[in-house]
Parts: sequence; C-alpha cells; structure tokens
Amino acid sequence: MRIVLFFIATLLFSCGQSLPDDPNTPVIVLSRHGCYGRCAVYTVNIFSDGRVVYNLNDRFMGVSRRWENKVTGDEVNNLIDTIVDSGFRDMDESRNRGPIDAAESTIAFNWGDKHKSIRYWHGIKKLESIAKQIDEVAGTKRAHEFLAAEVDKVKQSRMDRKVDPHAEYSNGAIFLDRLECGAGCPSYTISVQTNGMVVFEGKMNVASTGRRIGWISMESAKSLIDVTVASGFMSTEDTLQIADSDSASTSKTRITLVLDQEVLSSYIKPNSPHVIATLDSSIDIIVRTAKWINGD
Repeated sequence: MRIVLFFIATLLFSCGQSLPDDPNTPVIVLSRHGCYGRCAVYTVNIFSDGRVVYNLNDRFMGVSRRWENKVTGDEVNNLIDTIVDSGFRDMDESRNRGPIDAAESTIAFNWGDKHKSIRYWHGIKKLESIAKQIDEVAGTKRAHEFLAAEVDKVKQSRMDRKVDPHAEYSNGAIFLDRLECGAGCPSYTISVQTNGMVVFEGKMNVASTGRRIGWISMESAKSLIDVTVASGFMSTEDTLQIADSDSASTSKTRITLVLDQEVLSSYIKPNSPHVIATLDSSIDIIVRTAKWINGD
C-alpha cells in the first residue's frame, strides 16, 4: 500500500498536484441525484490508496446499502489526469440547470487542502464523460448487481407484512407522480401530508409549473392514507419499468406511501385492482389539482 501511495504521490507531484492532507478524504466523489423517474441514487468515493466506497440510497424503498471495491493506483491516477486535463478545477461551479425533471450529478475533486465540486445536469457532455469514467473505474455496474438482491429482499419483506387498515398513523404522507409521455400528458408531483398541507410540483403540460402550496383538512388527508392502506396497496409489487408502456403516449403514474418512516412505492398498472387503479383519481379530486393543471 505504501508503494502505491508513493507512486501516486510522485505522479501527482510531477503534475503540480498533491494528495488530500487527510488519507480518509476521498480524492474523487461522484454523486448521482434523484430525478422524476427511475434514476439510481448513489455516491461513489475513490480514495488515494485505491479504495472505493459505494453508497446506494433507494429513496422510494427507503433502503441504504454500502459496497466496497479496490482499484489500482494507475486507475486512480488516470482519473485524476482526466479531471485535471478537462479543466475541471477552473470550471464555473454554478452550472445551468436542465429541465426540471432532468437527472443531475455532482463531481467533487480534492487535492491538497483544496476542493472543487460541480453539480450539473446530464446534458453537459464534458462532465458526464468524466462521470462515466468514474463509474467504470469504480465498478458501479457490479455494485448495482450486488445490491439489487439486497433491495429486493427488503421490498419482499415489506410486501409480506401484515398491516392493520384501521391503525392510527402519527407520521404519514402520500406522493403522486405523473410522469411525462409523448402525447402532451400532464406531468406533475403531489405530496399530501397528514397535517393537510399539499405541495404541487408542476413539470410539463400544466398551467402552473414549479411549486404551489395548498391545504386540505386533516380529516381528508388522513382518509387518503386510510383508503390507500385498505386498498391493499402495501402488498402490490413495483414491477412496471418506464419502458414497459405499450405506447409512448401512455402516461405512467406512481404512488408512494410513507408510514412511520417507511417508504413504499408502486406504479399503477393496467391490471391493477380497481380500488388501486383509482387511487390517483381520488388524490386528484380531494386535493383539487385541476386548478393547477388546467388553471381552473
């Protein structure tokens, strides 16, 4: 290990660079953030000695997992060269945001006592090229494959559990995501909290884009959660992929239920039971989303 560190340090010194002062500080960090869709949410940390620490955060299942890998000194040094040669250290840290539902990532680079971090959307090709190289060297694909089974186990255990439909929930919320399609479908997200607060995020093909705040009664908010639990939603399986639609013009709808810090998410599918298939309409009606969608 000392030889590897010395080798990297020598090469970095020749380029006018130095390793982070703290060996526990990663040299390179790649964070993939969430989006309105099925984006993987994770962080990759690459250290000067070749250690790789991958942290997965499945926000819809509420699952966090850690995976570790080891790469060579040459691979770390090549990544550093790529970042330095790209002019990363001189780039503007405030990159223009992309579309509201675009996937975003952050690349961070630490050298000596200096730090540079840029958050960007995936339309910026130079930065995304660097990010893809980081993923390849770190072994992100293998990490996904290894951790997918762990996430599936958690999902199955939650699907199998027994839930009392008449229970009182001190902490609950419902999220309705309508994803965009190719035929002008309204695209938006609604969250309903137990205190009656409604947050509408208009994305595409709606009269009100951006965030809007509204209120319904606490009784109405509680009834939405009760209806969702009683419908059997918590035993449904989230198997519909974004590309599974029979037609590009078909809207995709996802409902996420948060109960006492647990998160369960499922797409409404064509063969869903009627009581589940109509949950999205019930949410729209109770919170009166028409005023934001159509401007009514």
